[in-house]
Amino acid sequence: MTHRELDDIDLRLLDHLSEHGRSTWRELGELVGLSAPAVAERVRRLEADGCILGYEARVSPEAVGLPIVALVFLAAEAPSYHDDILRWAREAPGVQECHVVAGDFDYVFKIHARNTRELDDYLRTKVRAIPGVSRSRTTIVLTTVKDSRRLPLLPSD
Repeated sequence: MTHRELDDIDLRLLDHLSEHGRSTWRELGELVGLSAPAVAERVRRLEADGCILGYEARVSPEAVGLPIVALVFLAAEAPSYHDDILRWAREAPGVQECHVVAGDFDYVFKIHARNTRELDDYLRTKVRAIPGVSRSRTTIVLTTVKDSRRLPLLPSD
C-alpha cells in the first residue's frame, strides 16, 4: 500500500463509498463536484494505493440462518504457536474475523452459528483442537447495536 496524503475529495469519496459501494461515477461526481471520468480516475487511484480494499455485499446473518454471534478469546501457550494459530484462523470457514489483541488473551475470533448446539460443537471439535491454544473464553452476543465497517474519515458535525 502506498501512503500519500488524502485530500478532502478523497476522504469524501471514501466515506461515501464505504456506505454506498454501488454508487455510479455520475453520483460520485455530483457529490464532490467533479466529472464522472475525473472521479473514476480518483477511485481507481485509491484502489491502486490500497485505500479501497474491495467491494462486497453485506449479508444479514439472520436472513441466511446464522443468528448466533460469538466472540471467542484465545490465549497461546507460547509465542512459537502464533503463526500456526493465525494460519488456522485464515483457513477456518467458520471464523468471520480474527484479531491479535493485547491483554489477558492473544486473539479474538468472531464466529457465526445456526444455534448454540452448532456453536458448542464448533468450539469443542475445532477451536479447542487448535495446536498451541492454552485457554479460551467465549462470549455470546445478545444484541448487536452497531455493526459498521465505516471509518470516521470526516469531521463530525
